[in-house]
Amino acid sequence: MAASMVPLREVYEKLEELDPLWLEETLRQRWRQLASQNENLVPVEAPLKNGAPLRQISMGPHDITRQESAVDILSDHLKRFRSYDWASTDLGPMSAWSYELRRMINLCMADPRPVALWWGPNRTLLHNDAYRGVLQERYPRALGKPVAEVWHDVPSFPANFDVIDATGKPAFGEDTLFFVTQDNGRILEAWISWAIMPLPGETGNVGYYNSCSVNTRQIIYERRMSTLLTLERYTSSVSTVKGFWAKILKGLDSNHADIPFATLYTLDIGDEWQSRQSDRSTQERRSSSSSDASSNFSLSGPSSQWVLQGVLESASEPEPPELPESMSDETSEETFGISLKVTVKTGQPKILRVADGTFPRSLQARAVSRAYGDLCQEAVLIPITRGRRHACLFIGLNPRCLYDADHERFISMLKRQLASSLSGVVMAEEETRQAKVSADLAARERMQLTERLNFSEQDAKEKEMRFRSMADQAPVGMFEFGPNGELEYANDSWYALTQHPRDDFTPKSWTSSIHPDDRAEFDSHWSRLLAGETIQFETRLAKPFISDEYIGGERLQGEAWASSYAYAEKNADGSVRNILGCVVDISQYKFMQGFQERRTAEALELKRQQEAFMDTTSHEARNPLSAMSLCVESIISTLQPMLKSPGEQITASRETIKSTLESAETIMECVQHQKFIMDDVLTLSKIGSGLLVVSPIEIQPLDELKRGLRLFEGELRQADIPLQLVVDPSYKDLNIDYLLLDPTRLLQILINLITNAIKFTKDEAIRRITVTISASRQRPESNDGFSFMPNAEDSNARLEVEEDSAIYLQITVEDTGRGIERHELDHLFQRFQQASPKTHVKYGGSGLGLFICRELAKMQGGQIGVSTAFGRGSKFAFYLKAKRCGAPVGDDKRMEQQRSVPTRTKPIASNSDSETRRRVVLLLEDNLVNQKVMAKQLRSAGHDVTVANHGQEALDHIRTTHFCVPNGGVELDVVLMDIEMPIMGGLECTSRIREMEMKGEIQGRVSLIAVTANARAEQQKQAMDVGFDAVITKPFKMEALRVEMDSVCGGQGG
Repeated sequence: MAASMVPLREVYEKLEELDPLWLEETLRQRWRQLASQNENLVPVEAPLKNGAPLRQISMGPHDITRQESAVDILSDHLKRFRSYDWASTDLGPMSAWSYELRRMINLCMADPRPVALWWGPNRTLLHNDAYRGVLQERYPRALGKPVAEVWHDVPSFPANFDVIDATGKPAFGEDTLFFVTQDNGRILEAWISWAIMPLPGETGNVGYYNSCSVNTRQIIYERRMSTLLTLERYTSSVSTVKGFWAKILKGLDSNHADIPFATLYTLDIGDEWQSRQSDRSTQERRSSSSSDASSNFSLSGPSSQWVLQGVLESASEPEPPELPESMSDETSEETFGISLKVTVKTGQPKILRVADGTFPRSLQARAVSRAYGDLCQEAVLIPITRGRRHACLFIGLNPRCLYDADHERFISMLKRQLASSLSGVVMAEEETRQAKVSADLAARERMQLTERLNFSEQDAKEKEMRFRSMADQAPVGMFEFGPNGELEYANDSWYALTQHPRDDFTPKSWTSSIHPDDRAEFDSHWSRLLAGETIQFETRLAKPFISDEYIGGERLQGEAWASSYAYAEKNADGSVRNILGCVVDISQYKFMQGFQERRTAEALELKRQQEAFMDTTSHEARNPLSAMSLCVESIISTLQPMLKSPGEQITASRETIKSTLESAETIMECVQHQKFIMDDVLTLSKIGSGLLVVSPIEIQPLDELKRGLRLFEGELRQADIPLQLVVDPSYKDLNIDYLLLDPTRLLQILINLITNAIKFTKDEAIRRITVTISASRQRPESNDGFSFMPNAEDSNARLEVEEDSAIYLQITVEDTGRGIERHELDHLFQRFQQASPKTHVKYGGSGLGLFICRELAKMQGGQIGVSTAFGRGSKFAFYLKAKRCGAPVGDDKRMEQQRSVPTRTKPIASNSDSETRRRVVLLLEDNLVNQKVMAKQLRSAGHDVTVANHGQEALDHIRTTHFCVPNGGVELDVVLMDIEMPIMGGLECTSRIREMEMKGEIQGRVSLIAVTANARAEQQKQAMDVGFDAVITKPFKMEALRVEMDSVCGGQGG
């Protein structure tokens, strides 16, 4: 019996009572569809039933879009948001907004970060209160405006939305430079990191969730600290004041933004007048020990001049007048006004501003920003003073940064650093000069007194008294020995230097102060003195040299050294009466000499290691080339005779095909081997420059471990090595599920260790590899037979995890290989080194793998270690510091990309394994061999290929295609373009194409894929920035190229 039918009106009334939300959304969606098909229908906001509007969907009492919301408790921004005339926008009145839009608005307003919501086809702006800091002067007029109007001055930002719509992927910007304008019209730097997440709808993206973080203060702080470090590196290596002045501007030159303009003047007081001032200061210092000599020192003198040391500036048109090479203290006011005198007198930096008239007019036209080309509105005069050395550094301040507390702190740190560095240089220079002058003076006066003693004994006694009085005060050690070595006289400086007891006068007892290893040599010097010679020599002392000073992070300490000058005083009969002389402490000089020699030796050793590494790497790279050459010859010798067979059809035996495929697979393995070497070198380069980063995500460690081990299944079968995975009970006891780790770096370490284990085990009688995973709450420690390598501190970023929430994940790889001898362990985990030279000869390798493993473990809060015995295998273990987390929520594709690891060699796949669409391809490649091979493979895949040798030929061809000739032009689907080419490279060509598109010379958008050997991330980013749609790096597989072509062409083709 047929079921009874319920009247439609009763169905509608029941649905309105039981599920009004579903009913309203369904009616809205259907009405929009009908309205889009019939322009006579009213919009969705018009009455649909009995003249009554659709009921607004309730989202709770805190919905800020509800008409009933209490206005008095809302913030000023929300009040402005609710009162805005939304009906004048394409979003329509707030009462007609969809459930999705209202929900996202509530989420946006509740987010504490700066967030913008771009909604609708025109991407209309709705934002929370925190986003006002990003908009600056654009607020509030930006509210309700399209993105192209809000950010019209940053065209690259709105362009991201088109990319998102085309790819379906979110867009991210890390520390992007924006410029914001204040109410007073001043333009400022703004460094912002942002993310744009698409909000999909029925027919495409209905909106975009744009979260931001403002990093301006941190970026500028790091830039300024880098300048201080660079300045320290330049000035720390100089030993003279003149050289110090020359290095200041070199140290500041790299920071174009914060040091847009700078000039340095030093005060040349004049030798004669300076000498008189120095003598007067010395006398005043002796007469009054409580007075400060520097306070009595005047800058003005009859011959004092301010001398220009250099200028940092940008080229400007027209060129402003040159700065004076020199100027007197009076004429300096013509350039700097009275600011120079005031600054030097007070010793404090002085801020000069155009607004208050303190900025010198003569410098305003020159003070142009080297970074932005703006005129500097503020400058600072920094005095640099040490004793009689005076200089003044004039710096134009960044016109796109405010002079705030951070800026003032940077200027203060710069002044302190310059003053401190100058003090060190002056002190070293002055000590060297004074030591030499004192030694020469003491020697001359001693010799003069000795000559006078021959004329008169009484006169000699008087002069001896005068000499001893002077000698007692001398800053150098002075001595007098009898012919048998008895100490007859020594001043306080001599006792302080030798530390000889003052009450010990035993003949030659003072030789105990000489280093035991130098006493034999000193005896020869003593014999020469007794023979009447005058000598100068250096010797080590028995006491150590320890100073409180540091240089290059190394404390000044080591062996004590003394430089002595001595001669024999003779009687009338020619016999030696006594030995006179002076001695100077040269320990610091010797330390600096040894310090430089050690640095030179370290540099030479590093150079030797690098050369050995290059030899090894060259050997490892050339071996596959030899194998590839032989395989190519084998293929040629196999196929050439077959071409001589008559007829179009050629029959090949199974053995011939098998041999050819084996040669091709060998070539692929050699290519992969060379790629691994290049990857190691690239990773090492990133480690050395601090660019290697750790990006932890939510992963299941055991699954990641199994996935990594699957890469070796074919290689293990070929080597007949069983591999066992053991899960330690500690892992299960801690109930490990998801941990926050970087899976790429984890598998990078694992692959290195498994590769080594296979390499050293495959030739052994007993072959077995065991991989164990365990976990603990405490940091693993070295124990009997096993030790973790200590980590040296450095500035590389690390994963920060609090100890109380840390989980230490440990993975052990144990094999039955040859093992490692004890003396070889010292070379493990070192850069460019293997366990022994025989290792490379027998097993190959670059000597980088274990060093990279050590660095990667260190960057993730862990360590790596080894336990081994020669002939009994090895056990390598590493642990990483992680913390628990929940299962990942988000874009699965993003998660998969972050888990990507290098693939290992697989058998060559047939082109028929995947469906290939025919496309019209323009191939740009200047290397004729690569051009021929790629064109052949593309044509074999069914594509139509046109080749070009450089960018100019490509532009000429594009002008003949349908992009430029609408009716009758040549078809073109995609352009495959190399980057490094003669005449016109890929970057320039792409820029020209995108420029022609913007001018309308090219209709539509040409799909461009970069095919390049430039593998570094910054190089690939540069290619994407100029306009490439995708980048694929050499070497690559045709399947990977097919995927990229399908992606950029949107699945369309012939």
